[in-house]
Amino acid sequence: MLAGGRAWNISFWHVPCLARDVMLLTAELCRFDRSNKTARPMMIVRTYIQSDWKDLCEIHDRARLDELKLASLENAFFPLNVAAKRAGLFDYTILVAEQDGKVQGFIAFDSEEIAWLYVDPKIYRRGVGKALLEKALTVRNLPVSIEVLQGNSSALNFYKRCGFKEVGMDSGLMRGNENYTVTVHILSYGEAV
Repeated sequence: MLAGGRAWNISFWHVPCLARDVMLLTAELCRFDRSNKTARPMMIVRTYIQSDWKDLCEIHDRARLDELKLASLENAFFPLNVAAKRAGLFDYTILVAEQDGKVQGFIAFDSEEIAWLYVDPKIYRRGVGKALLEKALTVRNLPVSIEVLQGNSSALNFYKRCGFKEVGMDSGLMRGNENYTVTVHILSYGEAV
């Protein structure tokens, strides 16, 4: 086991090669999951590509419902195929977290704010959101802000654990669904807003 909970996972692949067999040895840096004592491939954080769209829709739609339920705003839900246009998803830089060839979460941000961060609910609290957030913070200038719906204490605590500071609260119309008034916690990373 390496420092930071990482271990080398050595895989052997049997590949026929002309008249003889060749064994290929591959080393893959893996994250060791202490809870069930298994190694799993490290996730990669990369730029969104159009073929990720279906995965983003599935992740957003399940995770957004969780978020809205915590704020008692379930009726404000729009699926991503509607919300993306209404709230300007593609106005932002989008990164995805991928593990085992499957998108597990995404983040969208610009030079001032993190506007979207959603993780597949089946794998909450497994480091996907943190990996996305850390990558976004390294590719953009600081300071950065984020708004968290009042009632979403899980997200609020997550951002605080990641170094964000709460700098205020605000109320107004929900971006993308202006039929609803919301109250949000405003958080900042870097200098205060």
